[in-house]
Amino acid sequence: MNDQNTPNPPGDLPDDGELNLGDASSVEEMQVEERRGASLTLTEENDARTERSASMAMANRSLADALQATYRVLQIVMFVLVGLFVLNGFQSVGESESGVETRFGRIVATDLEPGFHFALPRPFGSIQKVDVSTVRVTVRDWFFPRLTAAQQAQDFTQIGRGRGVLTPGVDGSLITADRSLAHARFEVNYSRSEPSTFLANVHPDDEAAIVQSAIHSAIVQTVAEVSIDDLLRRGASANDESSSASARTSLIEERIRRIAQNNLDRIGGEDADGIPVGAGIDISSVQLTQAYPPLPVVQQFNEVNNAVSQAESESQNARRDRTDILSQAAGPAAETLLQLIDNYEAYIALGREAEAEQTLQTIFAVIDGEYRTEPLRIEDPLTGEPITVAGTDEPRNFGNVTVQGQVATQIRDAESYRVEVVNRAKQEQNRFAIALEQYRANPALFVTDRWGNAMAQLNSRSFVERFMLPSGSSSVQLLLNDDPAIARRAERARNQRDAEAARERAESRFQ
Repeated sequence: MNDQNTPNPPGDLPDDGELNLGDASSVEEMQVEERRGASLTLTEENDARTERSASMAMANRSLADALQATYRVLQIVMFVLVGLFVLNGFQSVGESESGVETRFGRIVATDLEPGFHFALPRPFGSIQKVDVSTVRVTVRDWFFPRLTAAQQAQDFTQIGRGRGVLTPGVDGSLITADRSLAHARFEVNYSRSEPSTFLANVHPDDEAAIVQSAIHSAIVQTVAEVSIDDLLRRGASANDESSSASARTSLIEERIRRIAQNNLDRIGGEDADGIPVGAGIDISSVQLTQAYPPLPVVQQFNEVNNAVSQAESESQNARRDRTDILSQAAGPAAETLLQLIDNYEAYIALGREAEAEQTLQTIFAVIDGEYRTEPLRIEDPLTGEPITVAGTDEPRNFGNVTVQGQVATQIRDAESYRVEVVNRAKQEQNRFAIALEQYRANPALFVTDRWGNAMAQLNSRSFVERFMLPSGSSSVQLLLNDDPAIARRAERARNQRDAEAARERAESRFQ
C-alpha cells in the first residue's frame, strides 16, 4: 500500500504484482502505459478463453460422440457374443455317432440320432458324441512267439525249424487243458452300444486297455478248458467246410466272447436291482484266425494233422459214395432195407429162425411197396426195443418210403420177363393144341403140310444153296469152299433176327 490518495485503478498492476514508486513522472507515465497494456491483455485473454471454451466444447462433443459410438459397438459386440454363445448350443451328430445331452453335469437325453441338436452351451450343458461304429481289435502278438520282420513273411512251419525253445516273457503262448502249449491269433469286433454308460464308466484314454484286458483274460480262460487238438483243428480248418470243425470252433469263439463280455459288464458295478451296469461296450464277434502248436514242434504237429485231415477227407468221400450208391440202388428206401438186412443177418447169427423169416417177409413187403404210406417200426435184435431217433426216445419211423433206383428197375425187368415167359408158354401151348387137333383129324395131310413148311423155311434161309440135278444121275460131286457173299448174308440175317427179338421183348415189357 502507498500513502497516495489516488488509488490504483484495478488492472494497473504489472504482471509480476510489483509497483515502482521512484518519482511522480514515472508514476504517471507508467500509469498511462500500464493502462493501455492491461486493456490489450484482457482482450487477448478473453479471446483465448473463448477459443479454449469452444475447443473444450468441441472436444466434449467429440468425446461424447466417440463414447456413444463405442457404446453402440460394444452393444453390437455383446449381442453378437450372446448370439454366438446361444448358437454354440447347436451341435451336429454324425451318421456313425450317438449323442448324449448333459445339463449342469447331469445326463438329460441319450441316444440322440444323427443330425443337429440343441443343448445349453458350455459350461451349462453340452452334447457328448460317441462313435458307435464297429471297432476291430487284432490280437497278433499276445500269444505268438517274437518274430522278426523277415520271419513274419515266412511260413510258420519253416520258422519252427530254426527255433529250439521258447523264452518265457518274450515268446507268447497259451496253455491248453491237456497242459500243452499253443500259439493263436484272434480278431475281435466290438461297438459302444450304450453311449451314456460308456461315457459314465470308461475314460476314452483307457478304453483300449480295458477292452484288451477283458479279451486277454477270456482267451486265456477259454483255451485252458479245451484240448490242443480241438484248438488246432479249429485253426487248421479255418477255411474248411467240415461241420464238426466249424462246431468246435464256434464253441471256442463264443465262449471267449461271453467271458470277455462278462468282464466288461462288471466294470460299472451293479444298479439298485443288482443288474450289472457294464461299460457300455458290446463284443459282437470273436474269430480265431490262426492256431499253431508250440513253435519247436510245429512241423511234427502239422504232419499228424495232415494225416488226420486226409483220413477225415477219405471218410467223408466214403460216406458220400455210400450215400450215392445206396440212392442209386434203392432211393429213399435204402436205409430201411439196410436196417432190415442187418436185422436179418443178426437173427440168423443168433439162431432165431422165426424172426429171420419174418424180417425177410418185411423186406419183400417194402420192395413190393406195402409201406409207401404206412409207418414201419423196426426192433433192435439184441434188446427187442424199437430203434429210436438219435438223441431221443422216440421210435424211428422206417416206413413211408418207395423203392426206387436199380432195385426198382430190376424188379420191373423181372416182372416183365415173368409175364413174357408165361405168355410165350401159353402161345406155344395153344399152337400145340391146334396142331394136335389137326393131326388127329388127318395125320398124313398134317405131316405133309408140316414137311412142306419145314422145307420152305429151310430153303428161305440165306445160307442154303439149291442145285438142280438131271434125272438119271447116280452120283454128284460137290466142291465146297467159304463163300464171302454167303457169310455176309448169313451175318446180316443173324443181326436182323437179334434186333427183331430185342424189339419184341421191349414191346412185351411195356404192355
